[in-house]
Amino acid sequence: MSYGVGHPVLFKCPGIGHYRLERGGVQQWSIKNERLEAFLVTYSDGRWALMSYAEPGYLTATGDTRTAALKKYICQAIGEDRDDIEILSEGTWDLRASIADSFIGGEAKRVFLAGDAAHTLPPSQGAYGANTGIADAHNLAWKLAAVLSGSSAPSLLDTYDEERRPVARVRHDQIFARDDYKAYVAGLEWETQQENKGGKVEMINDVAMEPGQIYRSTAVGGGKGEKDLALLPDAQTPAEWAGQPGTRAPHHALRCGDAVISSLDLFGREWVVLSRDVSPWKSTNTTCRLLEIGRQMAEVELGSFIKAFGLDEIAGDGAVLVRPDGHIAARWKTAPSNPAEELGAVFARVAHLTSQLVGVS
Repeated sequence: MSYGVGHPVLFKCPGIGHYRLERGGVQQWSIKNERLEAFLVTYSDGRWALMSYAEPGYLTATGDTRTAALKKYICQAIGEDRDDIEILSEGTWDLRASIADSFIGGEAKRVFLAGDAAHTLPPSQGAYGANTGIADAHNLAWKLAAVLSGSSAPSLLDTYDEERRPVARVRHDQIFARDDYKAYVAGLEWETQQENKGGKVEMINDVAMEPGQIYRSTAVGGGKGEKDLALLPDAQTPAEWAGQPGTRAPHHALRCGDAVISSLDLFGREWVVLSRDVSPWKSTNTTCRLLEIGRQMAEVELGSFIKAFGLDEIAGDGAVLVRPDGHIAARWKTAPSNPAEELGAVFARVAHLTSQLVGVS
């Protein structure tokens, strides 16, 4: 769906370099005054981009040359007159937002859409467009590796669409629920659709939107006593989730030898089981890596592991199963009667294993 046309101008202006933060990287400012509404981006390489959603009238009304008018436009945006502006290019872009009907295509399901091919989302203050695309690849990469290695069945790849397309939809709706884009959908089809569903989209906290969205698929197994994933909110902060299956494993500080690391450093290439007591979870039938908190690594803050992952503090024998992408596949707040057997069965299911011989290291 198109919501209008934007007008970007790419330029250099050495005299405004003091606005950049020392840390570098891409930086963005929102600008709103009596003459224009736009945002300014610097790439920290000397280039700046000024983007507005409606071309200011004086760009065409003035008798100045186009270049001179663009320089005046930039000066209006930055709030000071400059004579060191060099216009590199200008253009237009369609303020469009759309999501593919499926992120998987082809008769053999061998085509996977990610990033802008799967969803076009306009620039936003939450960087929802770029972050959504990066997370697509993060979700798909380990699944492709598992299937191509022969350890997981092709059905695991179906969970890419199951998990990522709902996230893209939520992020689309959150962009237009926020003040910087709300005006562009007033009275349009999207707003009407939300009203027909029972009301306006409630804005979700930015911290919840980035590390706190939930996955719902057959690659998430829950655990005894866990709530139905369909009944849970689309996003919450990691502290609110507290180890909920389907969400990112939370950060908590651990001491490994003389170094302090994050629990997030434990994930990335393999399935991991975390527990304060791994002995009942050991089995010759799984290939998960077992890590015992308190023996192999210590908590910087005593009790932080149990709290962060929502395990039973009194029993102390619960565990979480974490996927290679750092999302929690299953959680047992307390150990079941046969932990090793339960772990093996759940692991085989959520990893879509091609064999029941699943082993633990």
